[in-house]
Amino acid sequence: MDITQYNTRVIQEPRGMIRVITLVFAILAFATTSGFDTITSFTTSCTRFNKTSGITYSPYFKEKFSFSVEYPFKFEDQVLKPYMNCQNETATREKQPYPMDFSSSAQFYVATGVLSFLYSTAALVLYIFGSHHYETNPLLAVIDLAATGVLTIFWLAGASAWAAGVSDVRYYTSPSYLWSHLEFCKSANTAETANPRGECYESNPGKWTSLNISLIFGFANIFLWAASMWFVFKETQFHRKQM
Repeated sequence: MDITQYNTRVIQEPRGMIRVITLVFAILAFATTSGFDTITSFTTSCTRFNKTSGITYSPYFKEKFSFSVEYPFKFEDQVLKPYMNCQNETATREKQPYPMDFSSSAQFYVATGVLSFLYSTAALVLYIFGSHHYETNPLLAVIDLAATGVLTIFWLAGASAWAAGVSDVRYYTSPSYLWSHLEFCKSANTAETANPRGECYESNPGKWTSLNISLIFGFANIFLWAASMWFVFKETQFHRKQM
């Protein structure tokens, strides 16, 4: 491959142009996923009230709990330690682990994005600096078509799995799910008849915009890679035989 002889016109053709687009969208897909982080949180409080007068006093005890959500979305190491109830808010704490792992779908999705970025870069180098070899060696176009097909399947599987993964991550890290496992937030401590009475409420639901955007890029990649198969197919001997 002689790098002094290059053909930039291929970038203006559909085959080259769509490779530039897949390169950019691959970066956006894996970057918005691997760089994601947010915090969900909730607050526990204890309030006393006077049964005779019906007066409810301001909470005399409050504690905020935060749960970190970030790539690769493995939560085995995160443990919340609230008090057991309002009768015991200064004594023994409960240890509540969350053995949740959503890393497989997230890592496959990111890996697909990285592979797509690397392949798009390599393909563009071949198109520009090795256009003569690409046009005269029919095997290169066939390999290009096969690799494009494999990555299309990867995006279809990865984006679908990660869409389900994002839904699970949002549900299982929501404040309402997190406190549902705590003794402090159960009915014995939060019932209307309890005095003092415990309360658990959401402080921060988390910011999920970038993760939702990552899914948009993922499904866009399915379309782009599927479309690019047609433009690569037109360069193969299979298409030329039909003409």
